[in-house]
Amino acid sequence: MALGPFTNPYGMSASPIAIEGRVLQLCDQDVGSFLVCVDAAEGKERWRTERTGATHSFSTPLVHRTADGALEVIVSGAYGVRSYALVDGKELWRATGMAWQAKSVPVLGENELYVHSWMANPRAELKVNLEPVPWEEAKQRWDTDQDGKLSRDETPDAEMKKLWFLFDVDKDKLLGEEDWKFFLARGTAQNGLYAVKLGGSGDVSSTHVRWRYDRGLPNIPSPLLLGGKLFVLKEGGILTVLDAAKGERLSEERIEGGIDSYFASPVAGDGKIYTASHQGVLCVLSAESPWKMLDSAELEEEIWATPAIAPGRLYVRTQKALYCYAGN
Repeated sequence: MALGPFTNPYGMSASPIAIEGRVLQLCDQDVGSFLVCVDAAEGKERWRTERTGATHSFSTPLVHRTADGALEVIVSGAYGVRSYALVDGKELWRATGMAWQAKSVPVLGENELYVHSWMANPRAELKVNLEPVPWEEAKQRWDTDQDGKLSRDETPDAEMKKLWFLFDVDKDKLLGEEDWKFFLARGTAQNGLYAVKLGGSGDVSSTHVRWRYDRGLPNIPSPLLLGGKLFVLKEGGILTVLDAAKGERLSEERIEGGIDSYFASPVAGDGKIYTASHQGVLCVLSAESPWKMLDSAELEEEIWATPAIAPGRLYVRTQKALYCYAGN
């Protein structure tokens, strides 16, 4: 079935999910975001849920079986995380206030969800200094031709002009009221690694968000939950270990030999943690506290994809090849 065309400046990234004779596909974009469920055998659409207020993000959803046996689809996206019923796509609950773009995959714990939500604040990291005034005031200040919208030339901030594609949500080459609402929302969104208690209904932001950690977070890699600890890997090879129950930092060290940028998430197996840097450095760490380096290898090929683990095997995809490492 056809899904596009899409309004997403970097392309679509979320992977399809196959579950109980259905295929789920998340299509978060700047205009018209939706989650669709189709019949796996026939390709017929079972339901489609519009994701109002969600702009482009890149996280793949996950499916969770609730205490009553029902299945819910959990989606990390712009400004928060939402849950939908697998049977009909109805929204069950949401937690808001998170970053304005999502890349990492949510991680399931025991009755708890860990959501890494990070994207630069356009008025800080992106160095956009345009004052966040209400839309009517913005028009009065800068809409010189009085057409009800702001053109790139009318916008007084140089950095905003450079990054116009991030703010022109509907891609009409102008900033309208809806575009401005997204600009204001992005300025108040909060980066963080969040612990969200599963369950509830409606907006659970004030009741189910147990803690938020906001230091030393990566851009893309998802956190790794192992033995009651969360391992978070960021640029420069800095590995932070958190107590999953309390959100408190237990340790933070740099991976020797792994000082690099990271797009692949850390994975674990057989009591070990495996990391893959962008320039192709593989590291094997002991998961015991305190962790230590066990081995490393340099492939000298770029790695963007997260390694996959199977019994006795580690699969690593680089830009040039697929490698399989086997145990003794």
